[in-house]
Amino acid sequence: MAREDGTTEEILAEEPLEVRLDGHPVAVLMRTPGADFELAVGFLHAEGLIDAAAEVAGVSYCREAGETRGPTNRVSVA
Repeated sequence: MAREDGTTEEILAEEPLEVRLDGHPVAVLMRTPGADFELAVGFLHAEGLIDAAAEVAGVSYCREAGETRGPTNRVSVA
């Protein structure tokens, strides 16, 4: 975004992130994109749904079968 003095400033975007635990939707969080996996695990821990990060077998973005790329606004924790 250009300012009157000719300088520019970055506008940060906030986007939703759906968090799933073992395939089941748990919550939709608003966040600035980045560190999605850490946010999802931290949220689940803070809500008491997991006791420790060591319980997490994996974290990934949800994709349709056979899809190599897809939305990055859904995270599944197993």
